[in-house]
Amino acid sequence: SFAGLKEGTCASQGYTVDDGTTVEKVPVIGSVTVHKYTKAAEIETVAVGSDVTLYKISGDECGESTLDAKYESAAISFAGLKEGTCASQGYTVDDGTTVEKVPVIGSVTVHKYTKAAEIETVAVGSDVTLYKISGDECGESTLDAKYESAAISFAG
Repeated sequence: SFAGLKEGTCASQGYTVDDGTTVEKVPVIGSVTVHKYTKAAEIETVAVGSDVTLYKISGDECGESTLDAKYESAAISFAGLKEGTCASQGYTVDDGTTVEKVPVIGSVTVHKYTKAAEIETVAVGSDVTLYKISGDECGESTLDAKYESAAISFAG
């Protein structure tokens, strides 16, 4: 079902792992191929309970660091960091690392990431890519732009 379609791609929402395709029958449009994606598995690289991974998005870049959990509340309060990873926010392309000097903590390595570039596979202005997130899966399909409003109306 197409309920809740939005213009864009699954990759723009952090869904980058291919999970197959299905063909849906849609009134007016006909058969539509839906490419399905899931999010990449989070990889735990630290001992449970001792460290925490925090991130901050600034402009089109996300910075991520893993710190001793005892510094988490201070990092959230004073630096505006959030618990989680850049990948969980759709930032998956490695953009290097920096070392930041942080009061009390000392040197902190910050891994930087950007979002993957959107790949345009159709003629500009003639097609539109729509996606829908359902549970832990995202489906997307590229349609003739003239069907966009009908697909969104049908969807929800």
